[in-house]
Order: sequence, then C-alpha cells, then structure tokens
Amino acid sequence: MDADLRTQVAFHLTSKRTGPLLDAVDDGALRPALLAGFGDLTKIRHDFPLVVLRGASKGEDSVQSLSAIVDDILREVAPRGAEGERMRRHMLRLEEEIRTLCMRGVFGSLTQLWDKAAQNLAGTAGFTESIGRARAALKVDGTMMACDADLPSRLVVHAWRVAQAGKLHRLRDNVARLALKLSDILQSDFAHSEAGRSAAALKASVGVVFTDAFDFDAMSRVLSRASPSHVFPEKRRARIEWALSVLRSQPFLNGADPDSSSVLDEYVFENPSAALEAFRRRLPRVLDFVKATNIAELEIEGRYISTEQDQFFEAFDETSLSLDDFARFPDYLVCVQLGTQRDPLAGAGIAEVLTSGLPIKVLAQSDDILGVPLIGDGAVAQSATRLGTMALGLGDVYVLQSVASNLYQLRDRLAAALDYRGATLINVFSGATDTSLLPVYLTAACAMQARAFPAFSYDPRGGSDFSSRFSLENNPAPASDWTSYPLIYEGPEHQRITESSMFTFVDFLACDERYGRHFARVPQAKSSTTVPAAEWLASPTSDFPDKVPFIWMTDANNLMQRVIVDESMMAAARRCRDAWHYLREFAATKPAGTPRLKDRSPASETGLDAAPAPAAAAASAPAASAPATETAPHDRASDDPYIETMRCTSCNECIQINNRMFAYDDNKQAYIANADGGPYAQLVEAAESCQVSIIHPGKPRNPNEPNLADLMKRAEPFL
Repeated sequence: MDADLRTQVAFHLTSKRTGPLLDAVDDGALRPALLAGFGDLTKIRHDFPLVVLRGASKGEDSVQSLSAIVDDILREVAPRGAEGERMRRHMLRLEEEIRTLCMRGVFGSLTQLWDKAAQNLAGTAGFTESIGRARAALKVDGTMMACDADLPSRLVVHAWRVAQAGKLHRLRDNVARLALKLSDILQSDFAHSEAGRSAAALKASVGVVFTDAFDFDAMSRVLSRASPSHVFPEKRRARIEWALSVLRSQPFLNGADPDSSSVLDEYVFENPSAALEAFRRRLPRVLDFVKATNIAELEIEGRYISTEQDQFFEAFDETSLSLDDFARFPDYLVCVQLGTQRDPLAGAGIAEVLTSGLPIKVLAQSDDILGVPLIGDGAVAQSATRLGTMALGLGDVYVLQSVASNLYQLRDRLAAALDYRGATLINVFSGATDTSLLPVYLTAACAMQARAFPAFSYDPRGGSDFSSRFSLENNPAPASDWTSYPLIYEGPEHQRITESSMFTFVDFLACDERYGRHFARVPQAKSSTTVPAAEWLASPTSDFPDKVPFIWMTDANNLMQRVIVDESMMAAARRCRDAWHYLREFAATKPAGTPRLKDRSPASETGLDAAPAPAAAAASAPAASAPATETAPHDRASDDPYIETMRCTSCNECIQINNRMFAYDDNKQAYIANADGGPYAQLVEAAESCQVSIIHPGKPRNPNEPNLADLMKRAEPFL
C-alpha cells in the first residue's frame, strides 16, 4: 500500500488527517456538486412563496403558489407570438423580484409585494405596459408565505382553521335548527295550556295593532270550552327546557363568526399535556351538549319514549361518547417544536396524545434532524424521523410525514389528515437548521432527496391491510436506494461530460457544517484510490480493499472537488438506507389491482427538481484550470430545439401538431422526442401556439426546407 493510499485509508477509518495531501472541508466553502445549479433560489421557479388566498370559495385551494398564479395570468392575457413572449419575460422577471423580496424577509399581501416589485423594476422598455395588463387580470390576493422556519405551523394552522370553520358553520346551523324546533314544541305546549288560552296570553300573541279589535275574554272562554287542555307532563317539559338551555349556552351561537380566529383560539395548544388537560376539563360540557342534541333530535322526531330513553340518558357518561360525537366539535390542534429546551419532554407528551384515542391533531416540527454528532458507529441523531415511524405502529393514527418544501404538494393529504376523525400526527422537518450550509428550502428538499426524512402517509381508512393504507408515492424514485441526477461538468480538456450521480445521505451530511471534519479533499492526481460513495454503499466493503469512498463537491469558483468520507458517515448512510428499506417494505405488497411502486424520475413534489437540473461545474485538475461558470438552465447548442418541460401546462397543442416530434414524459409534460420527426415549420408553429411560450425551435436542420427565411424570422422571438 503506497503512502497516498495509507493516508486516505487512515482518514477513512479514524477521521484524522495525517498527511499534507488531505485538505479540511469544515470551513463551509464546499457543497455537493449536484447542488451547483442552485446557488440563487430567487432565479429558480419553484413552489415558493405561497399565497394564502382571501375569500376562496368552498372547494377551491385556499393556498396557491406564486408561480401558478403567474402562469394563470399569462394563459389569460399573454397573446401568442413575439408580444406574448415579451410579456412572459416581464412577468417572470416580476415573479423573480417578488420571490427575492420574500426571501429577504419583506412580507405583506400579494398585491403589496406585486406593486413594490413593479416599482423596483420600472424603467425597462415595455415593462410597465405588460405588468399593467397583467395586474388588471390579477383576480386573487392574500398573505405571502416563504419557506422558512414558520412555514409548517402557518400552513398547517391555516389548513386546520379552514377545516374547523366549516365544521363550526355546520354545527351552528344544526344547533340553531334544534333550538328553533324545541322552542316551537314548548310554544305549542303553552298554547294548549290554560295559561296559554288566557285572555292575557291571547292578547299578547296578536300584538298591539289588533288590541281593540277582539274581545280576548270571550275568545278565551270559547277556546277553553272547544278543546280540553293537553299539556306536557312536567318531566317532559323540564327535559326539553334543559336541552334548549344547553344548546343556547354554546359559545359559538353568541354572535362570533366561525371564520374569525378568536373562536378557534381556545382549541390550539403548544403543549400536548396542556391539550389533554383542557380536553378533560371541557369534557362535562361536551357530554351535556351531546346528550342535549340527542334528546332534541328524539323529541323533534317524536321518538322519545320515556320507558326506553330515560334510563339510557340517566346513565349517559363519558363512556357513552363516540368519535362521531367528538367530530361535531372543532378538533384540538397541538403545534409542538421538537428538540427545544423550552419543552424537552414534548415528544413523550405526543405519545400520550396519540395513544389516548382522542381526535387531537399534532403538528410535530423539527428544525434539526441530525443533531450534534455522537460517538459510535454512524450514531447520527434522527429522533424526529423515528417519531413518524413509531406512530405507524399504533394502527389507528393518521400519520403524515413530509419536509416543509414538499408540504404544498401534499396539501390534499394534509386536508385528509385534518379531516380524519381520530388522532393525527403531522411530522415535518422545516429545514431551518442553523448549521446548514444551504437555504431553508433547499435543506428541506435535500433531506427528502437523501432519504434522511422521507415523505409518507398512513391513512387508517385506506383499506383492510397495512400496505393499502400506507403510501410512499410522493418520494422521488421510490424503488431505488438513492435519487439520481445527471451531473454535467467540464473536463480537463474543456469537453462537456455528463454522468449519472446519486444524491445520498452522505451528500446531505456534507451540507451541515458540524460534520465537516468527517470529510477531506484530495487532489485530482491522487484520486485513483477512490470510489463513489453510492457505489461503496451498494457493495460489500471487501470489494474495495484498496479504495476509499468519495463524493463530488464544488467550491466557490464552481470547481469540482473530490472529497473522501470517513467510515462513521458511511455507517450513518447505511443506517439511513436500511430505514428507507424498512419503509419500502410497508408499501411493497399491494392487493390485486393496486399500482405498485414505480422507479420514476424525481417529480416536482420533492422540491429539488422544481428547479432546473443541476448546473455544470468544472473538474479541478492537478494543474490550474480556468474556473467555469454555472451553466444556464437551458444552455444548449444554439441550433438545438428544446422545451422548458417543467413549465409545460399539458395543453396538448404541440402534441396535436406532431406527436412524433413532441411527446409527454411520465408527468405529462412535453419534451422534444425527435427533432427530426417533422419540418422546421412545425417547430415554429408549435412555438407560436404555445400558451406559455416555452417551446424554442432552434435553427433549421434541413437547409432545403421551403420558406426558411420567413420561418427563421418568425422563430426569432423564441430562440
């Protein structure tokens, strides 16, 4: 074994740099190479910021992404052709400026930030006219939400309030109906009583206008002789009056708007134990209400039989209540911040809530899922991840786990979790880790990509067996150990190189400054003894007796660096992979007719690929090589046609023009399947027809095609 290999092996086994050829990487100057294209998130279209819409009607999304709102406006007002392309560019520039303001901490309503961004960008030729037309077409407004430490609680609380406001509206309407019907019954009873047929009562019933028109004493005598008195038994009257008093005493009937935040504030807690205590304290009121509504329904329908129901309601206590009874009321929401010194026992309180059988919703938010490095074989603290996995074992708890960057994509599952009548755990990693080298959004997205915090849901209502209730479908490439992306870079001879690279748990660890000492940079000339970490993880270590694992990282000049990894980080990655396998086993066996997991390319739900594919970087060589700039999202040869696939709206227009040239990918978004599958005229026609101007026809491939001069002039706005 030569000296270079001994030095590298020694570091791999001990984390100690014993030679001059190993450089430290704990200064935060490097990041995984696959993230080279994500240096400035303001210039990358992704889900954030979000807009919490005001006045959304029932059935509409109450939260939308800024990008979706901009796309809707462009579809409505941007004409086809050069003018539409200019408007599209102006609108995307405005969207970028709004995103920049949000990431700088400037918040407010969409219209406020729109106007501020437009003012900042004023002066560009034609900009004011384009943005003015778009502003007139803006039909929505609402509060902006960035992907930050507050996002999980703000988004979950908003979704919870929307669900509970609807429940309160229904509850208020039903109680008002029952109270009115019970009042009618009592009024009818009074009308048939001697007191109700007295002259004074009759006079009061017709009002002052007709006071002089009737002889109420004579009317009272006639009514008394015409029909005998049929009054309720005193016990029934007392029962109805009690039920009516309980219904009328409910706080949500006292003029407060169910849509206002104050009505629901008493159902939101920061501590699980406090929520349970409040639940037990309010239980007698709940018991009286349920008993009163049941009595009211029976009395109104004429089905209350004293010999049967009296004994039942006399014995009515907490054990008589069901989840259907609790479902009439707002669900309790507990928002817990895990890993904080303020409430170190919050995790234990969550377990108590989830096992109580009560319909309490728990948001468990973690800002740090790695923790301080521990001694031992891969002992990386991941208690937040284990919380979601342990909750699966309870069987009757709805479990939703996700990173913050993915919550918007999971809004339907979030709504289902909040609609569930039993206990619910929403386990979220925010990405707001103080020690991360990445922005919050990217930290969260990388945690999901690296299997550090996989997304999954478990709905107890989903079917008869576990696998039919459990879903991993939201994860990228669920059938694979790790996610894979093309890594595009410039080689030593300035050639373009493309290779597939996996994003592993090791790459995620390398994004945290606390773990920098577990990585060391080696010169390119000394790299023959290294093997990619993903390949190392996929094989027995005995297959590489003279190798050490490495990952690609890039420096501030965007030069690729080969970084070797110590054994403790590789052990942590193996544990992470084994935990991922454990989750995959839950979803592996499905009933007949149920789709199985498919190994697909990462979908936009994960966050990373909501942006362009990772940009190119230059590989550092022993001799100095010129720094390479990041490749633009669509930096292609000038004569190649291409489509901005991730912005495709699936309108079918290009497919209808030529389904050999254009095709849909697995996400039903268009791409160039065969540039030679049709004439240049059809590429230009498709570019002009595209509603969001994402088709770029490039240069003609056939110099003999008719009318090329005219076609190239038409193509200019889209090149």
